[in-house]
Amino acid sequence: MPPQIPVPNLPEGAHQGKSIKWILSILVLIALFGVGYWIYASETFGPIACTAEAKICPDGTSVGRSGPNCEFAPCPTEKQNQISDWKTYKNTQYGFEFKYPMNLAFGGEGTSSSGGKYMFFSNPSVLDRGEITITVEKGKTVADLKNKLENVKETGTVNVDNVLARKFSTDNPSNSLTYILFEQGSYVFQITFEPVQISNIDNILSTFKFIPLTSQVGEKDRICLQKPTTAKNPSTGESRDFPDSCIPEGWVVCPTEGCYSVEINN
Repeated sequence: MPPQIPVPNLPEGAHQGKSIKWILSILVLIALFGVGYWIYASETFGPIACTAEAKICPDGTSVGRSGPNCEFAPCPTEKQNQISDWKTYKNTQYGFEFKYPMNLAFGGEGTSSSGGKYMFFSNPSVLDRGEITITVEKGKTVADLKNKLENVKETGTVNVDNVLARKFSTDNPSNSLTYILFEQGSYVFQITFEPVQISNIDNILSTFKFIPLTSQVGEKDRICLQKPTTAKNPSTGESRDFPDSCIPEGWVVCPTEGCYSVEINN
C-alpha cells in the first residue's frame, strides 16, 4: 500500500477568500462588458429622441425636452438676463422672428441651389461665413432637407414655438455643425449653427416666433428689410445705417420707389 501524502490544512477562510476574488473578477468583467456595449450602441444607434412633451411656463409659453438627458429647456423668464441686449431679426415674407447675439450682424440673403432662400448672420470681421444660417424652402419636407445633409446623425428633438423640430449634428469633431429642421405651413426651415454658436442654440430657439406673413399685415408692420438700410431722422437730420435692417420709429428710409415713414408696433 503506497504511503499517503498528507494534505496540508489551509488556513481558516482561505477558501472563502478565493471565492470572493472570483466573484469580484466576474463583476469587473460584467461592468467592462456593459460599458463597452454602451459605447458601441451610442456610436451605432445614436441617442434616443426625446419625447414630445411640453412644459407650460409662467408667461404662458411652452418649452420642450432637449439635450442628452431630455430635460425641459429653461423657461424664457429664466433666460431674460442672458438675452436682454440681443438684437431682433424679423421677416414678414416667411413669417418668423428671433433674437441673436450682439456680436453678430445680419450678413445678407441669397437663393439656394434648390430655389429656396437663406439668410445668414455673421461676426462683422468674417461676413463671408454665417455663424447662424436660416434656409427656407417651399413645397419641401424635413426629409427632403435632411437627405441633402452629409455625414449627419439625428441627436434628438427640440421645441420651436410649439413646433416639434428634429436636431442633427455632423460627425466631424473639428467642425461639428448643428442643424434644426422643422415645418410650418407651406414652408420647411433649416437653421444651421456653426460650432461657435452651439452654446447659444437653446437661447436662440427660445426666442424664435412665428408671425403673420406680409400678405396678412399692413404696410406699417413691414419694419425689417432684407439688407442693411440707410435711414434719416427728420427731427435731427441724422442719417445712419442699420445692419440688422430694423428702422427706429419716426425715421424715414428712401428705397427706389421713394421715401416712406416706418411705424413700429410694440
